[in-house]
Amino acid sequence: MYSFEDIELRRLDGKYVIIVGGKPEPDNKWSEDQLRNPFIAEQRFVNCISDRLRERITAYLYKQGLNSAMGCNIDMPCNDCRAYSLDTEGSNCPYRE
Repeated sequence: MYSFEDIELRRLDGKYVIIVGGKPEPDNKWSEDQLRNPFIAEQRFVNCISDRLRERITAYLYKQGLNSAMGCNIDMPCNDCRAYSLDTEGSNCPYRE
């Protein structure tokens, strides 16, 4: 078994099961053979961890008053920001040239 906080990867009856917060992740989109594949299990496990971290990062950026998608100081989509010329030095734009 591998775990990250309350996310666990277990092997039961030859199949890999992902447990998040004590509940099994839905696995109905995977075939029996895919549920036995350790490489697919690894990717499913990493995806669950990534989802958890993304939620935390988004919440942190929001609390800091930053754009939750890009981390910049302008809270609007990048195309709109550029159209209004708001991507200035002070905007903390990651795409600013």
